[in-house]
Formats: sequence, structure tokens, C-alpha cells
Amino acid sequence: MPVSHLRVVTLALIAIVALAACAAPPTPVPPPAPTTVPPTAVPATAVPPTAVPPTAVPPPAPPPPVSFTLTFGPGRDATQAGTVTFTAKGDQTQVDVALQNATAGVAQPGHIHTGACPGVGAVTFPLTNAADGKSTTTVNAPLANLLTGGFGVNFHKSTTEAGVYVACVSIPAGAVIAMDKGRDADETPATAVLLDNKGKTDVLVFKKPAAAGVAQPGHIHEGACPGVGAVKFPLTNAADGKSTTTVDATLASLQAGGLAINFHKSAAEVGVYVACGNIPKKVSVTLGPGRDGDQTPGTVVLVAQGAKTEVTVTITKPTAGAEQPGHLHEGTCPGVGAVKYPLKNLVNGTSVTVLDATLDDILKANLSANFHLSTAEIGKYVACGAVK
Repeated sequence: MPVSHLRVVTLALIAIVALAACAAPPTPVPPPAPTTVPPTAVPATAVPPTAVPPTAVPPPAPPPPVSFTLTFGPGRDATQAGTVTFTAKGDQTQVDVALQNATAGVAQPGHIHTGACPGVGAVTFPLTNAADGKSTTTVNAPLANLLTGGFGVNFHKSTTEAGVYVACVSIPAGAVIAMDKGRDADETPATAVLLDNKGKTDVLVFKKPAAAGVAQPGHIHEGACPGVGAVKFPLTNAADGKSTTTVDATLASLQAGGLAINFHKSAAEVGVYVACGNIPKKVSVTLGPGRDGDQTPGTVVLVAQGAKTEVTVTITKPTAGAEQPGHLHEGTCPGVGAVKYPLKNLVNGTSVTVLDATLDDILKANLSANFHLSTAEIGKYVACGAVK
């Protein structure tokens, strides 16, 4: 290679190296910033609110049972003390007997008879034999039908000495009144029971109880429900749904019509009437001998039921094993005239009939209740009484 050319190449190389040495140093590249990963959000656990149990509201207390108790007197032949309790069960009546000084293991028959103690008459309703002095029977008759004044409860010494009467009590005349809501509020069911008590009247009221400790005034008022009128007789305040009062008035006077039993919310709210029941008009007929025979004593009880009249009959000496026709006849005893209203036949000396006529209309018609010996001997009259 010629020297000149070599020299040019050398100079060029020197220039390149010099330029490289003079060049600016490279700009440092910062390391990449670390990637920040946000923390995973943990959802908050929902804490349920503390459940507050509802305040338990006790159910309203039921009314007390419609019930009363009688004390046995002596039987016809001996004396065994005890009690009998009657409890209304709709169209039936529960009869609970407790005799004292009973002989262990000895069954004692008992019955509801027609007639009054101590002699009594025919058996109308058999009762369960008393065992160790206790007997409970459900009788197929409403309580009201036993309160005619024509029945008695009689117990016997034993099944082998059934002719020995040891305990007897006459069931008093009375009435059972289903009360309705009051003029201003409704605290029914409510029932009033009236019982004859030797010229006075026991008035028992059983109603839906008010709040504990609240005394509820009650009265027998003049007039009719729901408004009623002036107070005729005050009653004992009802407590826990029950009131018992002996009123200084005969049962007949209370059942002459025009009176009502009314109860109030409380002494503080005596103007709020909560239960009311009209005392139905009632007429009792005492039967005498019939034209051809005598099966008395006996009674006919007529009770007003609005446009109808309930007629309950009991005679003490019925014809054994026979049904006995009875009627309300025109005319007077003992002969009587045409039949005005037929009654249900007597069975074991008793019957209950509802007539489609008001009591006032019956009383205006100059009628007599007349009963016959049997269906086979209907021409023989054995008991009769004027309806007035």
C-alpha cells in the first residue's frame, strides 16, 4: 500500500477514536418502579341485629264455668251428708256428687227424680253409682230444663238396699239467661243463673273476666237491653268474671217481665255497658187432679222466648212405661175444651215443648194444661191446671 494512503487510514481511525472519547456519557435508565398491588378488600361481616322477642300477650281468660252447688239434706230413711254440683255443658249438664262417710267398696245408686224431697217421684235421669262417695254423670238435658222446681236428686244406701234413701235435695226453680253484648262494648260470653232461695233469689253471673283486679259493677235494671233504665237491685261487683248476690225479691217477681241484668266496664267507667241480658217473663202453673185421675203434684213452666214460648212439664206420678199426651186446651179444668196447642208426650213424667206463640198471647187465651193417662187411654185426664 502506498504510504500516503496508509497515512490517511490511520488518521481516520484516530479521529474516530477521538470522537468516541469526547462523546457524552450515556443517560442512566432508572430501574422500573415496583408495581404496588393494592390489598384485597375483605368484605365486612354483617352482624345481624340482636333479635328482640315480641312481648307475649296472654290469651284472654275464659269465663268461669256456669255452675252451682247444693247441699244434700236427709233422705227419707237416713242421713248421709254431701253436695251435688251442676255445671252447664251446652245442651247437657254435668252432675258431680260428693257424699261423706261412704263405705269403701259399696256402690250407691242415685237419680234425678220428679217431685221434691224427701219422698220424690219417678226417676227422670239415672246418675252414675257413687263409688267411695263420688259420682260424675253427664245428663242429656240443658241446665235450664232442670230448674223448673219439679226435680230432686236422691241417693240410696246401696244397690242391695236401694229402697233406703240416705241423701236428698230438691233442685230449686230458676232460670238460665244467655247475656248479650252491652250497649257500649262486648265482654261476652256471659251467663246469668237465677235460683229460688226461700222467698229471695240467688243471682249468679259468669262472664268474660276483665283485667286482673278490676271490679265490675252490675245491677238488675228496669227496662230492656241494651239501654236499660233505672237500677232496681244492685248486684255484687264481678271479680275475675264471677258475681254472686242474694237479692231480696222473689223469683216470680223478677220473672214478671220488664227487668234486665246489666254489667259495667269498671267502677271508674260505670257508664260503659259491657254485657246485658233480659230476664225472660215466666209463668208457673201448679197442676191439680184431672177429670178422671190424679198424678199430681206437677208443674207446667212457661218461659217467654221472644215470639215463641218454651213449656216444660213435670208430674210426680207418671204412668209407668207409657208416654202420656198433653195439650193446652181451651176452657177450664177439669173438663176442658178443644186442643189449642199440642205438647210433646210426657216420658217418665217430663216433657219440653217450644210453641210458636208469644207467652202474652197464650196468657190471654183462657187456656188450661191437661194431661192424659197414656196414648192408649187418651180419654182419661190425670192432671190439669189453668194457665194464667
